[in-house]
Formats: sequence, C-alpha cells, structure tokens
Amino acid sequence: ADTPVDAPVGAPVATDADTASSGPPTWALLVAAGAAVLSIALLVVVSSWPGSWGDPSPKEQAESAEKAESAGATAVDAADAAVPAVLSYDYRTLDTDFAEAESYLTDDFAEKRSKLFKQQAASGMTLREQVVSDKVVVTARTSGTGLTRVSEDGDRATVVVYVDQDSQKGKDAPRSLRMWATLSMVADGDDWLLDDICTEDDCS
Repeated sequence: ADTPVDAPVGAPVATDADTASSGPPTWALLVAAGAAVLSIALLVVVSSWPGSWGDPSPKEQAESAEKAESAGATAVDAADAAVPAVLSYDYRTLDTDFAEAESYLTDDFAEKRSKLFKQQAASGMTLREQVVSDKVVVTARTSGTGLTRVSEDGDRATVVVYVDQDSQKGKDAPRSLRMWATLSMVADGDDWLLDDICTEDDCS
C-alpha cells in the first residue's frame, strides 16, 4: 500500500463533502469571503482619503483657502476705495460725481442708485433736485474696514466699513455722522464692484 503523504500545514484538505459537491470547496468559499472582507476594509480606508470621492484634497483645500484669502484682501481694498466715491457728492458737480461713483458699481446697483435720486422728495422735487436746491455737500471717508465673508470661488465678498460722513446744507452748520455699512462686493475680472450696500439698522 502506498504510504500517505502528510499535507503541508495550512494547505486545504479535500473531504468527501468537497469532492461530492459540484460547487467550490469550503476552503475556497472561506478564501473568497476573506477577500471580500479585505476589499471592504480597503474601500473604507481609501474612502477616508481626501479627494477619493470628489472631496478636495489637502492641496486643493490649501489652494482654495489661499485664493479666498487673496480675493478677500483685494475686495477690502476695493470697498475702501469705493466708499468715498459712492457716498460723497457735491451739488455743484453732481453729474461728475455720479459718473465717478458708477465706475465702482455693478450695472444693477448703478441703476438702483440712479432711481433713488430720481425719487420724489416731500417737497415735490426729486431727491437730486432737492440736493441742488439745498446746496448739499457730502464728504465720506472710511475709518476702518473688515472682511466678514468671502465665497469659496472667490467671486463674492462681504465687507464691513466704518464710515465718517460730513455734510453741509447751504449755510447751515456742518454735521458729522459716524456709521457702519455692509458692502456686498462682486469680482469683475481683476477688479471688484459694489453690488449692494446697507447701513446699520437697514442691514438684515
């Protein structure tokens, strides 16, 4: 009789059930199950890597943050430059003042501002006519600015500006007003334009 040869340690040993079955042997199923578990484990690990399923990678996050920071800084500078032009006017140079102000505004906001000065005041005159009649001179300047929000794509930003505004009406004593305003800025190429503005209690 042949001498039986011991199977190597760890090798699968065929049984009567294995040979009788038409399906894969039990050990093969166990190996397949183990492979499936390993695949799931790898999927969990890989899915946790940033960027694996569309989430931004650390590099992309850093680049996005840098872009937003740069955009925010330029938006603040643009807001600081816009305030004196947009919130100042002189009854003697209204056309020039309005034209300069519009260069800092989006088309939509420029139209809203134009409509405002065409509204009728209590006197029956338009606001523009009232400014000329009363010989109003308003001078605005910023005393502080701060970025409150910038979009992820760096195309929109919200800036809070502290405004000092001096006004003179004819021969009346000059008046000074200090307030804060929230400016909504929109990127326009390399520049930023003012798309909306609200002051203190008017801001929702």
